[in-house]
Amino acid sequence: RREGEEERSRRRGLKGMARRSPDPTTVLRSHRKGVQSVCFHGEDENLLFSGDADGLLKVWDLDKRRVVRDRRLFSRESGGVVCLSVVGGSGSDIGGGGEASGFCRSTRLVAQGKDGVVKVWDAERLLQEGPHGDAGGTGDGDGDGSGPLASFATGCYNFCRFSVSCLPHQNQGDPLVALPGSDATVVEIWDAARGERVAQVRAPSPAGGEAAPEGGPGAGEVERLGMLGFDDALAAGKGGLGMCMSVCLRWAPSLGSQLLWAGYESGAFACWDLRMAEAGPLSLCAGGCFGRGEPLMA
Repeated sequence: RREGEEERSRRRGLKGMARRSPDPTTVLRSHRKGVQSVCFHGEDENLLFSGDADGLLKVWDLDKRRVVRDRRLFSRESGGVVCLSVVGGSGSDIGGGGEASGFCRSTRLVAQGKDGVVKVWDAERLLQEGPHGDAGGTGDGDGDGSGPLASFATGCYNFCRFSVSCLPHQNQGDPLVALPGSDATVVEIWDAARGERVAQVRAPSPAGGEAAPEGGPGAGEVERLGMLGFDDALAAGKGGLGMCMSVCLRWAPSLGSQLLWAGYESGAFACWDLRMAEAGPLSLCAGGCFGRGEPLMA
């Protein structure tokens, strides 16, 4: 009976959501392949960045409704642009397609490719290069300074979009990038300026589980940390929480630390303070946000 009531409640919720979608105010046409990511410039919301499955970037002037800059970011064979994010500028908190935040003073364009490579550009210099940049090749420039400031392979080959954040003391706009690694149950934190991995965070599990980090919480600490429904999540997630499907990295001024959220294939999500990530997550919602077994995509 209880399951029947839950199903009727779910259907009523879906019916309430079934409203007519709004009509677009502007339709921009120029890409020849499917658009896979978009983000605003941040300081100038009249500028829109878009990346497609062919690896091309286009920058749009929304007032004029035309492309003012196009450039190849990744080769055609790479699988294209998975995610774009613009961070930085005047110490502001700027969001992008990849959930960017922080205090970067220099504006950076960060791009994630389907081939697992992340590239970082000086966004202002890229905009000043002219309307048509390097449209061919691999997107790495010709050795004339037109290429990315940094480029590094992460081993992330799924469709999980990265998250970008900047530390307040990084006055050159060097972002941190969070995304799954070659092991999709592990979230990796990269220093984008140096192209170096600086931290790894494993999916939480009870004591004795294969995914438990060294020094992590034991079975007796699960309830103390508020990880209610943990065993249910393991059962629903085929022995674990499953692959990481979404990440969010944010600077928390009140804590003076970076906070990392990760959503999993089982529908669970967890939050870590990166200063003490090895001690386990601060909190865990293991029962699933949208019903048991429904992946948390964003």
